[in-house]
Amino acid sequence: MREARCPILVGRDQEFAVLTDHLRDARRGKGGLVFLVGEAGIGKSRLAREAVVEAERHTMRMVRGRAVETAPAVPFRPLAQAFSTLPGLSDLLARPELVAYRSALRHLLAGSSADGTPRRARSPMAVLEGISRLLGALAADDGLVVVLEDLHWADADTMSAVEYLADSLSSRPILCLCTARSDEASSVTALVARLTAARLATQVELRRLPDHDVGAMVRACVAGSTIGDDTVQVVGRRAEGVPFFVEELLTAALSAASDGAATDLVASTVPPSYADIVHRQVEGLGGRGRSVIDAAAILGRTFDWPLLGPITGLDDEEVLAELRRATVAHLVTAENGAGRGAFAFRHALTRDAVLADLLPPEREQLCISAANALESARPGLPAELCELAADLRGRGGDREGAFRLAMESARRAFVRGALATAETTLDRAIVLAGDDPWLQMGAGMFLADVLSSTGRVDRLVALGATLVPAVSGRLSLGTPDRVAAIHLRLARGLLEGAEVDIARAHLADAVPLAQAAGDASILLACDALTAELALEAGDLATAERMATTLIDRGFPGDAAEVRCAVLRVLGVARRRTGELTAATAALEEARALAETAGLAVWRARLLLDLAAVDEMSGADVRRASLARTLAADSGAVALEARSELQLGRILLARGEVAPAEEAIDRAIAIRRQFRLPTDREALVARAVLLARSGRRRDLADAIRNARASAPARDPLDAILAGEARAVAYLLAEDATKALGALEQAPAAGSDELVPWAFPGLRVLVLALVETVPIDPGTAVPPRQAAYRATNGLVHLARAVWHGRAGRVAEAEAAFGAAERALEPFPFYRALGIRLVAPAAIEDRWGMPGAWLHDALEFFDAAGHDRVVAAIRGLLRRAGEKVPRRGRGDSQVPPDLRVAGITSREMDVLRLAADGLTYRSIAARLYLSPRTVQTHVISILGKLGLESKSELAAHAGRLPAPLDGLPARDAPTHVTPPGSDVGGLPA
Repeated sequence: MREARCPILVGRDQEFAVLTDHLRDARRGKGGLVFLVGEAGIGKSRLAREAVVEAERHTMRMVRGRAVETAPAVPFRPLAQAFSTLPGLSDLLARPELVAYRSALRHLLAGSSADGTPRRARSPMAVLEGISRLLGALAADDGLVVVLEDLHWADADTMSAVEYLADSLSSRPILCLCTARSDEASSVTALVARLTAARLATQVELRRLPDHDVGAMVRACVAGSTIGDDTVQVVGRRAEGVPFFVEELLTAALSAASDGAATDLVASTVPPSYADIVHRQVEGLGGRGRSVIDAAAILGRTFDWPLLGPITGLDDEEVLAELRRATVAHLVTAENGAGRGAFAFRHALTRDAVLADLLPPEREQLCISAANALESARPGLPAELCELAADLRGRGGDREGAFRLAMESARRAFVRGALATAETTLDRAIVLAGDDPWLQMGAGMFLADVLSSTGRVDRLVALGATLVPAVSGRLSLGTPDRVAAIHLRLARGLLEGAEVDIARAHLADAVPLAQAAGDASILLACDALTAELALEAGDLATAERMATTLIDRGFPGDAAEVRCAVLRVLGVARRRTGELTAATAALEEARALAETAGLAVWRARLLLDLAAVDEMSGADVRRASLARTLAADSGAVALEARSELQLGRILLARGEVAPAEEAIDRAIAIRRQFRLPTDREALVARAVLLARSGRRRDLADAIRNARASAPARDPLDAILAGEARAVAYLLAEDATKALGALEQAPAAGSDELVPWAFPGLRVLVLALVETVPIDPGTAVPPRQAAYRATNGLVHLARAVWHGRAGRVAEAEAAFGAAERALEPFPFYRALGIRLVAPAAIEDRWGMPGAWLHDALEFFDAAGHDRVVAAIRGLLRRAGEKVPRRGRGDSQVPPDLRVAGITSREMDVLRLAADGLTYRSIAARLYLSPRTVQTHVISILGKLGLESKSELAAHAGRLPAPLDGLPARDAPTHVTPPGSDVGGLPA
């Protein structure tokens, strides 16, 4: 039987030109996203195939995946399919740029284990970034075409991935080509509109072919056949401009001709619709063939043939025989590379026509039979079979069975980090629950957990408005304790999303219900939540008093989560009042409890609170990094975003601007990707970062964006005015304007401890610019002084104050205290030195020359040229020799460059090879011994060495320098005794 397939692309010259332009741009490194949209059968897949052929002519790589029509949807199905057939995937995932995302990508590809146990992905954001990086690795130099078909059936997480990719394709050699039906309502319509409006995607709409193009297509299809002109004309008229119908009607006509029909078939013999064609083809298979095709259509466009036997009662040989006949009849095709048992209908419309020919009771019975066969043949329903079985039971009228499988599907999606799919699946489960309050409550409580993890407070509010009335008053289900538990679950999620007023309203509803029920555990949870709400409202005294009372009262053995919440209230309240040691004790106790009880999200939350203490006391990043990992593993994207921000702020406090920027930008990107409310603290942190990196042009916009995200006179305005703007002025060497900005800060703030040093910076600049004879130690509230960086800056101000009064010993002691306090904060230390040095030179105390060499290196490496120029001038004024270069003179060998060794660290390493002491190296490089020691510690970590003796041995094996290290005279300052602490031999 001859199949009518058009050998050429007809009527799509303009659309194909758009694709070839995009392919050319992609090969040049400027990729893009193109949506091919149109009704079913209009030729979207054919045009995509032609684009792939064109890409392959230019040696571009290609991956392809397709969404399937199931409810619930299969998370990431098109992308998992596209990647699963890649040769050498394991080697690809071993590349350095993919190692961090290997786990997330493997779980994406594997879906679930053979017994249906879901494989945990690292985090939703890790999956998205892993997809992006894997595509980048595939693209390499030649470029890549990614074809994702039938996105109108795609899951929400695939949509999220496409949107995530859209932001980066313009700078990469990747063309992402997506097809979607325009005649079906779906979420892809909104996605296309959003991305095209933002100029992140191009939409190519395929319309029906005009008559002359249909004629050209018909003539190309039947060239060399015996089809008559009348038949050609009728086919053209009946197809109504849809290319797929043209080919199918002609295939039917060719079949009739091959069966001995007249050469010039009359118009009446041509089937009036495509459904008629499919009906005739199926009927031609006979009874057994029809039962096989009907069962296949129930399973989906792509189906596993071994399942057809249990559904139809036929053995495998009989099933394969009927599939062979169906293949000859052009109803189905064998799917290459899609699994040993995979067949597919030639087109989605072919399957639709088969289903349309079944009576509703026949369809329902087949669906249930197929679901039973599926669950029997594949225990645990691994991979996407759970979604298929849920879909079958739903279409078969088994609402309870469909609900059960939808809940399991949502659980798997949630564990894998496919949060958007989990949410939409639970929405479907609630619909399947119908009027059953038990099922409604189960799905609603699970949905509340998912929405709390994703920070979707808008949906939590809506869920509360529907779930509580649905459960209340329903026989035994609506008992006061159960309804109170629902209110508490919603209140906690809303509190996490900062919807304090609505959370308080739910708590107010829960309390009388808990009292009526007399349930001590629920009453305890209500009291704990009351304390948390007081903390969120800033009533620290009430929060601490309530938490202390609850701790004294004690907790039952099964109240680990409530106890964690109460200890957290106590710890955070004490942190905000500056009692950092007491705060750490309470939070550590809660963290240990959460770890013992297996409360992963609580453990992440408490580590995040401990990291906030670290930010103020020593800038240690370990707990912030662990909090980020745990939040990611738990799929809690809102908590992950907060963890990224906390890590970024600590890195910023340490002076590590580049990694801090990455973390802060990730925090902002996570909230934007998952449509969470804007986090103003992240915008503030970004503004401070821009100030510290000297990007004043971008700073003004960042400050405007941060201020626009909250009402005026918000306390964070104090940080923006006192930290970002003031630092920008100081780096521009304008202390007077800096003081003006700093003087605005206290007006909007309070004495609550904040993780920014602007109160101490204000006191220091005030001591330098003004000559007010006051003790700087009295100018900062005690709570603020608990922040170690602020305390260090206040000590510097006190050193200036003592120096002006001629109290040299007191000035040097205050400077020593400042050095100890500011040791973890290189930026504040270097800035403080720059500000204090002129006073020390003028008033003749301390060793400003030695300090300035350290500050010079820091600011020179950071690229702050005005500050560098000022410090050079101060060095000359102090009688010091000014180094010609400050960033290191040595070339770094390639192997050490890969390890991250800098030019200045290479200077230190080469001098260490000569056996010089810290003090001698410091003299050669115009550094302090303390800075040399810092470099040595950094080199040890980068090279994986354990001791300084190993470092000396490693340095001795280095090749001779290419450019040499210029000899320098020793600086005129005197190195203080005891500087060589635990270093190389003195």
